[in-house]
Amino acid sequence: MIVQDMIQKKFIWESPDTHAYVQYEIKGPRFIILHTIVPDALSGRGIAARLVEAAVNWAEGQGYEIGSVCSYADVWLKRRDMHRP
Repeated sequence: MIVQDMIQKKFIWESPDTHAYVQYEIKGPRFIILHTIVPDALSGRGIAARLVEAAVNWAEGQGYEIGSVCSYADVWLKRRDMHRP
């Protein structure tokens, strides 16, 4: 399950042993993804994609423009844009 921590500005996926997260900042009308952090133990499960998707969906729902300085999120956003009608 993914939860948002608005104080730490993160979307977090937790398991009993560890967690993964997307960190962001909001600057005016822009929601900027800073980092996508997934421990090696969770790698390859699609968790990073789900975290970025949750963050982007929330930000777009709030009316923010989406930006990124995270290489993973950059690729995810480009792929999403290629598949939009």
